[in-house]
Amino acid sequence: MSRDLKTIIEALLFVSETPLTLAQLCQVLEDKQRDAVKQALEDLVQEYAQAERAVEIAQVAGGWVLRTRKEMAFWLRKLKKQQVTRLSKAALETLSVVAYKQPVLKAEIERIRGVEVGGILRTLMEKNLVRVAGREDLPGKPLIYCTTRRFLEVFDLKDLNDLPTLEELEKLAGIAQDTPTDIDGELPLGHPPSPTLDDLIPVEGGLPPLKEAETDDGEPDEWDAPPEPEDETDQGDANTPEDQPPEAAEAEPETGSPQEPAAVPDDAQGEPGVPDPEPEPEPEADQEPEGSGEEPPKTDPEAA
Repeated sequence: MSRDLKTIIEALLFVSETPLTLAQLCQVLEDKQRDAVKQALEDLVQEYAQAERAVEIAQVAGGWVLRTRKEMAFWLRKLKKQQVTRLSKAALETLSVVAYKQPVLKAEIERIRGVEVGGILRTLMEKNLVRVAGREDLPGKPLIYCTTRRFLEVFDLKDLNDLPTLEELEKLAGIAQDTPTDIDGELPLGHPPSPTLDDLIPVEGGLPPLKEAETDDGEPDEWDAPPEPEDETDQGDANTPEDQPPEAAEAEPETGSPQEPAAVPDDAQGEPGVPDPEPEPEPEADQEPEGSGEEPPKTDPEAA
């Protein structure tokens, strides 16, 4: 094979900022056949791998790119310091749903995550990780979302078939080793199954209906309940004596306020904390009170 062809392809990959597909290379190399260009690419990949150079030719996002090896990242960061943009946990979850369910509707993403994702989708589209692929033939013509080639470049994927499987994700997270199981391989009582990506597998037959928000008891949310009527007594409290005429204010006491006890004369009130004196016993009938009158006259027995 001509060395010139591999040299030209190497130069094209070097100056390109994005991965070049086989069709793009064939478009530049007009007089070269497709099979010859593909064979030249495979030879270049092997040469770079055997030479153990600091750069390599890798297949990413459906194309080929000339880039530095991952082992050189530590030294390159020292030379060129740049701010690293990281995605939030909510953005990564939304991006994962789009990647595994695409093409997917916004309503289905919200059903899986349980929250509103409009703002997160806009952020992912600004970063060129998610794009609008069209509209679904449903009432309202909702938008359909898919991942972009930039998504494949960022996550170093050849295509969507290179997405990690459920088993690979569980091994990375350590779920299979950390979760206790019994002899039969089933989870013991008290250990709910770990969350998996089964819900992310596309389901035929369209989207399931959205469920209304309910409480744990199956009753409607308290925010949806109608407001309670105001008590009539509260309306009566709002009318102050200033809004009523003086006579009505004196005649009608305020509603809900305790009535004041009637005034007691000063002489009828005893000293606080002093018990009332006990009443004196009444004199007996056969006992004459002292100093009640004159003594009866004495009679002479002889006269009797």
